[in-house]
Amino acid sequence: MKEVIVLFEDARHEITKMFMPHDFVLKLVREDYQDRMDEFDETSSYYEMIKRTTAVPKKGVDKLLNSLDQDLHLLRKRGIVLCVIDEDQIRSKLGLDDRSCRKVVTNRIQEIASGGVHDVVLLDGNLEQLQSVVVEVLNLEASLRKKSTTNRDVVFQEAIRASRDQKTEIRNRYPDLQRLVSSYMSAIDMLVETVD
Repeated sequence: MKEVIVLFEDARHEITKMFMPHDFVLKLVREDYQDRMDEFDETSSYYEMIKRTTAVPKKGVDKLLNSLDQDLHLLRKRGIVLCVIDEDQIRSKLGLDDRSCRKVVTNRIQEIASGGVHDVVLLDGNLEQLQSVVVEVLNLEASLRKKSTTNRDVVFQEAIRASRDQKTEIRNRYPDLQRLVSSYMSAIDMLVETVD
């Protein structure tokens, strides 16, 4: 059975090997499907596809871009590929002008991937910016904004447990999060259509 593979430029936690930002997005995806569907439980094709949505943190944008160039054909055999990239440094990595619009950036990434990526999601600034929004909305310790995989995963674990209203506030303050959720759901919808 096919899966959704989500490439991130960020790294897994060094010790736990967890990647909680992906788990947080999956939580939002589950909640959105629950809101959208009359029957959403463990017997649902959508529920199964969410379980088959895998994060592949690449530990750097250079490694992610190399993977798109070298390994994409292998990943596509497994399923639909999404790509999540921090916007803060990608233009210089691609040799683009700093003022290049997002469409130019995503088109260039699709060129590297030979058009084989279902969607490219650029995160405003970087993942740490989303982490800071979560810290603010949930009123967590300011020290959790400091860049580390431990802090990041603690923050996103708290986000998973947050109330629906708090999650809505996070989405409102960081619109690229909703774009990411929509991208996951679009890929899951495509796979479910091929199964059903």
